[in-house]
Amino acid sequence: MSFGRFFRGITSFPSPVTIHPSWFQGRTAYGGLSTALLHESLASQVSLAPLRSLQVTFVGPVLGESPLCLESKLLRTGKSVALVRGEGLQDGDTKIAALGAFGMKRDSVIRVVPERVQFLNQAAFDAHPVSAFDEKKWPGFCRNFEYKYLTSEAFSGTKETVMRGYVRHATESEEASPASRLLALIDAWPSPVLPMLDQPCNASSLTMSVDIVHEDVGVADGEWVQYESRVRHSESGYATVGERVWSMEGELLAISQQNVVHFA
Repeated sequence: MSFGRFFRGITSFPSPVTIHPSWFQGRTAYGGLSTALLHESLASQVSLAPLRSLQVTFVGPVLGESPLCLESKLLRTGKSVALVRGEGLQDGDTKIAALGAFGMKRDSVIRVVPERVQFLNQAAFDAHPVSAFDEKKWPGFCRNFEYKYLTSEAFSGTKETVMRGYVRHATESEEASPASRLLALIDAWPSPVLPMLDQPCNASSLTMSVDIVHEDVGVADGEWVQYESRVRHSESGYATVGERVWSMEGELLAISQQNVVHFA
């Protein structure tokens, strides 16, 4: 089932959405999909303001037996900024919760523009192969994305604390908003602690925060983005992971941080 098809049936909120088995990682639905769907519910409460920041807590596993019901509430709206709270529920239990900040542009004398980033030139990118799906290491939902790894893959026993490469939606995503497409891409990579291990282990995100840096640069259907993830700290089974996503032209699109639980 394509990414965009999940958004086709959403016409009002609260809205129940059934997650197709092809979008699961183990017993739970892929968190990036759940986040993107909940974002659509949050955005429905706001007329024109784009997403600026999103704080997500993954409360419990989204199982396949029941629909995920998306609910949201406008907490406050001002001249420029609106704050919206949302939840995804199954059988009355909260599975994912989020707080979104949406904001219109404002005039400002302060402008700090990040440096452009280009991992590979166009010829090197075109020549670099798409990474092959490995069912022993990759969760099933990864079939819905295409990756070009520039660093070690999961469970390779590396000492590197960074993952870097390219990712895009491998299925149609036209009916999702550019922000929802981007949110799903941010979470599509495994935690960078996993390449540091030499054998598979379970890992899951507890929280994720995302700041959308450049709302004018959307992610088109099927467009590649550049991705980097770094382990900032890991101890006692919890890792703090920082992520950045750039367009293929080198513009910074989003900055993210996750708290990840790993059982190794």
